[in-house]
Amino acid sequence: MNIIDNLLRDGDNLYDQWNLTDIPFAESAEKLDRLAQVFTGREAELSQVVNLLRSRDAKSILVYGWIGIGKTAFVRLLLEGLKRSLGDRVLTARIKLEANTDLSTAALIALARQMPNDEWAQYQLNCMGLRSSLPLRSRKTTAGADMGFKATVEESTVAPEAPQFPTLSFEDLLDRALQKHERVIIAIDDLDKQDPARARQLLLNAQGLLKGRAWFLLTGHP
Repeated sequence: MNIIDNLLRDGDNLYDQWNLTDIPFAESAEKLDRLAQVFTGREAELSQVVNLLRSRDAKSILVYGWIGIGKTAFVRLLLEGLKRSLGDRVLTARIKLEANTDLSTAALIALARQMPNDEWAQYQLNCMGLRSSLPLRSRKTTAGADMGFKATVEESTVAPEAPQFPTLSFEDLLDRALQKHERVIIAIDDLDKQDPARARQLLLNAQGLLKGRAWFLLTGHP
């Protein structure tokens, strides 16, 4: 056996020891539960954020640190813990900030994806060319030709439309969410992967959004 064989074997043994199938901090990790198995430290930071979240007034919280230090893992662990402890009292959402997407649109997409039973929320995803959590369905009723008034109902899946600007604003969707939940917490990840000048402009343009009724967790680096 050579050094590569030994390294691969040691890696397999470590994964087996922790009952893992891939790197738990990777974006593609299938289950958040496994993150709690290996997450360690950051008690002071978690306590600080949890105490901030006890406030009645919504705030925007920046989770910052160098790329790869564990900001995404921190936010994912926090959101999962809040959802587990508070249940339907809180609605949590997380989204990676894509290039050429403003914070308001990213927040709307993240929120709509966590409202699968809200027809308007799913319609917005469809309008933006995104697949909704539950496929939208259309029904067509055809009346029968005889006097028995028999009719047939055909149901089909509505395909996502060509991307267009959403017709429902984030504030409108937030109103609908706050009718069912005490608070809404949205994490927007990867702000630190934007060009610094663009990141500053995004934050400047979103001042009204970030000072609104939803809580925001943003990840970035110094």
